[in-house]
Amino acid sequence: YQLALCKKAMEENIIVYLETGCGKTHIAVLLMYELGHMIRKPQKSVCVFLAPTVHLVQQ
Repeated sequence: YQLALCKKAMEENIIVYLETGCGKTHIAVLLMYELGHMIRKPQKSVCVFLAPTVHLVQQ
């Protein structure tokens, strides 16, 4: 499920809401690895934003 969520996050904006120890950090690391080439060479169309809570996402 972690790889599936990472793939979905690469396709669209998502919120990953999982219990403690279910791999949210792992998903974030996978996503950063997959998008690393875009992060290292910034483009106007790419923004990666990680937030620890849904409340912060809504802000």
